[in-house]
Amino acid sequence: MLSLASSSALRADLYDGLKKLEKLRLFPRTYYNQDALAEAAMVRWLCFPTELGHAPTEIELVHREQVKQGRIEWLMYLFKFRTDDGWCAGEAGPFRADTLSTQGKFTFSNFRGFDALTHEEHLAGLREALDEFFDLASS
Repeated sequence: MLSLASSSALRADLYDGLKKLEKLRLFPRTYYNQDALAEAAMVRWLCFPTELGHAPTEIELVHREQVKQGRIEWLMYLFKFRTDDGWCAGEAGPFRADTLSTQGKFTFSNFRGFDALTHEEHLAGLREALDEFFDLASS
């Protein structure tokens, strides 16, 4: 299990599968945290054929931000990942801060160079999507 969970390309599927089977006690504790699951969600998104098409050669958590919407705390993540063209930025989230999940509704990358924007500028699009989502949900 540890070798599967250590792979950011396999971690989300392992977690989701064990959760569905009600066997999360088997999931390795080293990766039983939202940071590791957010990374796995980002890599799962990158693996889609319409996106990068495979896992990046490297990925690093750069910034985690907690945002409050009403009474709920949300976590948003900024990652940088390596492609053949260099380091790109990717945002993952939002994830509820009070539970673990691999489902970040607005996980995305436009494959912009990581150094092209500040952390705040990279996360601005994710913040806007979150605000719009909650505006629509409350209408």
